Formats: sequence, structure tokens, C-alpha cells
Amino acid sequence: MNIEKYTATLQAILYQTRKGFCNIPRYVLTYKTSAIKWSKREILGHLIDSARYNLMRFTEIHCHDDIYEIKGYHQDHLVNINQYQTLEDHHLLTLWQLLNDQIIMVISAFTSDDLAKSIKVKGEIKTVAWLIEDYINHLQHHLNQIFTDDLIMEKTPVKVSLAEAIDALLKSATVPNSHFVEVLQYADLEVEFYKPDGNDLQKPHLKDEVYVIISGHGNFYVNGHILPFRAYDILFVKAGDEHRFIDFTDDFSTWVIFYGVRNGIIR
Repeated sequence: MNIEKYTATLQAILYQTRKGFCNIPRYVLTYKTSAIKWSKREILGHLIDSARYNLMRFTEIHCHDDIYEIKGYHQDHLVNINQYQTLEDHHLLTLWQLLNDQIIMVISAFTSDDLAKSIKVKGEIKTVAWLIEDYINHLQHHLNQIFTDDLIMEKTPVKVSLAEAIDALLKSATVPNSHFVEVLQYADLEVEFYKPDGNDLQKPHLKDEVYVIISGHGNFYVNGHILPFRAYDILFVKAGDEHRFIDFTDDFSTWVIFYGVRNGIIR
């Protein structure tokens, strides 16, 4: 590819990503398959780090006479320290787009001689053109991870906010076998107020349950996954799933809604 194709490709990616990312529900963006795996929101955060480091590389290469050596960075640490999981989507998208806008500006100033410059990557000699193409390929790889819908779209979300639950209910009202509609159709619902004293020692239940967080914040463990929660979040737990609240504040309290088989609580 030449410089015009590089910049055109990046501009198209920016447009499509900003348009598509805004249509993904928040609970899908923040869902983590495990505590050490990135959510879709954190993947975008990683792409922010990638853009930041590559902007520095492209800028330094432009004025570097010797062979420029590409150095790595601590990806997981940067995702954690920047707290991408908790940032607003608009914040993430704007930061990511501005960094890539600047990358486009820098690349557009390259000459054919700049593209042919040698760089060193893990001991191997490559060209600047290779680095640009590698950046675009890396970008597309992770965006494919964000925009795949097979992660949890066909599963009941573990955690959603109250607003998202209401929105999902409204959207699913005309969908046959909707999970939200099925919940409302249960004849046997039990509601309890729950405020653990220091530690949450509950065991798995034989009933499906929904937690509606009243106050406080902390983390929720369910089947090996750890999710942050705060007031007004809604947590879904399937019957038999091991779960508990951890690292919660003193003011934490929640409603618990049990539904399904009768007399199903294992103490």
C-alpha cells in the first residue's frame, strides 16, 4: 500500500468503529470471561495504548537517522493502571480517535524514502511500511474481537445497569422466549432484603436469582469471574452457580429476587 491507502484505510476504520461501538450495549462492553481476560471496553483501551506508542514510534522514526528499534510495552499493566474498564465510552472513543487522527497526520507526511527506512523488531530488520501495515492489521484484529457477538449475546448477561435492564425489557417484549419476559411470567417469586455482616458466606441456590443493588459498591464473584458493581446494578445468577459478594463497602445492601422451583435455597 502507498501512503494514501494507509491513511484512507485508517480513516475508514475510525468512522466504522465509532459508529458501531456506540450500538453495543454497556453490559456487553464490560463483560469479562475471567478476571484476567480483557472486556471489549478494555480491548479498546489496549488500542489506545497501541496508538499512543505507535504515534511515538512513527514520530521518532521520521527524524531518526539510524536504524530505529521498536520496543515493547507492558500491555496488561497499562490496561489496569488506566482503568479503562470504568471509563465512559465517549471518553475512550474520543481519546482513541484523536490519537489515530494524529497518526494519520504523521504518516501523511512520510515520503517513499521514509517508508523504505529500516527498523529493528525483535532482532529482525523490517521497514517502516511493514510497521504501518502491522499496526493496521493489529488494529483490525482487535476490532474484530470487539464486534463479534458470540461472546455473550446469546447468553443471559451476568450484570447490567437498571437502565439497561429496562431498555432490554422494552426491546425484548415482542421477542418470543425472551428471558426478561420469562422472568415476569414466573408465578413463584420470592423477594428478600440482604445485607451481609462483614463477609458474604452464602452458598449456591437451587433457584435462579436476581440481585438489585440498593447501595454501596464492591466486587461480585460468580463461577470464576469477578465483576465490579455499584448501586442500581442488576446481577443475574443461574441456579447452582457459585457466587458471593467480595470487597464491598459497609453500606452495601441488595434486594434478592428468587424465581423457579420452590423451597430451593441451599443453606
